[in-house]
Amino acid sequence: TKKLFKKISLKNIIVTRGRWGAKIFNSRNKNVFSCPAFNENTIDTVGAGDTFLGAFVGCYMETEDIQYSGDVANYFSYVSVQQNNACLKFSSLLKTKNAAKAAFL
Repeated sequence: TKKLFKKISLKNIIVTRGRWGAKIFNSRNKNVFSCPAFNENTIDTVGAGDTFLGAFVGCYMETEDIQYSGDVANYFSYVSVQQNNACLKFSSLLKTKNAAKAAFL
């Protein structure tokens, strides 16, 4: 990751690792954030990384908290892999967001 940070100007590098969660490398303070996964009732993992990234970006734009955003994103991914096609219904998004906030605040 050090070489990658030097080659291109990045603030964070996110590595999603499936059942092992995610690692987020921050170039400013050289911290590595570990976000453990929730590993229950996995049905279909297709799209879990996309779900993670969307949830992470949305949460980070709101809070600017890397650890919290990673944990919330893992929760969204956890919910998405419990169904086929990793597609969260719009009606469940608010419920999932509220549950994630309650779990990590």
